[in-house]
Amino acid sequence: MLRCVFTNESAMLDITPVENIFICEYMPNAPDGYVKIYLYGLMQCRNPQLETEDIMLALDCDEATLTGAFSYWQSKGLVRIVGEGELSTVRYLSPRLAGMTRPIASAKYSDLVNNLTALFEPRLLSTNELRHVYDWIEVFGISAEAVYELCKSCIAQKGKRVSINYLEAVAKSWADRGISTLEQAQDNIEMVGEAESGAKKLLSRWKIARRPTVDETALYEKWTRGWGFTHESIVSVCMSMTFAANPSFKALDTILDNYRQKGAITPEEIDTIMKRDDVRREFIRMVFSRASIQSSPRASQREQISRFLDVWNMDPELVLYAADVSRGSPTPFANIVKLVTGWHDKGITKDLEAAKKNHEASTVAPQKKRSSTASQFKTRTYTDEELDRIGVSFLDD
Repeated sequence: MLRCVFTNESAMLDITPVENIFICEYMPNAPDGYVKIYLYGLMQCRNPQLETEDIMLALDCDEATLTGAFSYWQSKGLVRIVGEGELSTVRYLSPRLAGMTRPIASAKYSDLVNNLTALFEPRLLSTNELRHVYDWIEVFGISAEAVYELCKSCIAQKGKRVSINYLEAVAKSWADRGISTLEQAQDNIEMVGEAESGAKKLLSRWKIARRPTVDETALYEKWTRGWGFTHESIVSVCMSMTFAANPSFKALDTILDNYRQKGAITPEEIDTIMKRDDVRREFIRMVFSRASIQSSPRASQREQISRFLDVWNMDPELVLYAADVSRGSPTPFANIVKLVTGWHDKGITKDLEAAKKNHEASTVAPQKKRSSTASQFKTRTYTDEELDRIGVSFLDD
């Protein structure tokens, strides 16, 4: 009996159909890398020419990852693993029939289902949505009590029409962070609630009438729980900074990180840094003014002046004197850097008079040695007879 197969080249030009229910219901919340393993295996169902080692090589994964992926899809009812021990055969099932092939755990979790039904009322959770809930327990390892708290918290934020995909994303986040027990869930919800409340107050201060996003709440939680800022510290930074027309948590995150790196966490420490920065900004403005530099200081120029003062311990009067004598220079700021660097190299960091003498000495033009024109030519002595022959008489002149 003849056996017809595709060649490798023909197989590459063939089509692998993927049902929309897989794309909409299963793909969005699958763990990283599991979708590509499912799709590659689906292609192999139509063209079964590769071994397990070939699949692992093509997808750059190990056997444990491959086995874990197909075990996950089996838990979803999309495949069935046949054989014990080694991964021998994976039978693909239609996503449309997945619900018929997966056992419903409603009896096992009847108390949870009853509590969720009351929580979501009048909305009724579908069988497919309940399967997601069971997965949070059986796949993610979250307790039934913690799952209830998760749903209650999300409803408080999003309302009873919150999507199952959003709930599953939160459940996956909890699993990744090791939140599985009721106590851990309650602690996390309290922490997130405080962060959301603080973030909402910042939005109100900026005259923005909306709830903070998940990312904004996470940033506020990082500032307070991770970096140790109090709400008062964050507000003091907001009040002192001039924001653009659209203030953002991202911009505030950069500013707070700058204070954190300077060791300023409390309102008092932040105030000290702010006052010091105000003095520094005024000094830099004075340097530019005395050097007649019309442009605004660039970040690199501000850092250079700060290096003079903080790292080299130069007396501010020396920097201002360098600005004075650089006035009128084609490149005044470069001249300031040259002068201050030269003084620093000579050990002149505090003595203004020594700096002045050094500068005056370097600006005095060196005396050029006069050279005799006669010395540039060879000379000879002429006799009277020689002079008569060439018609030269000294008496004529």
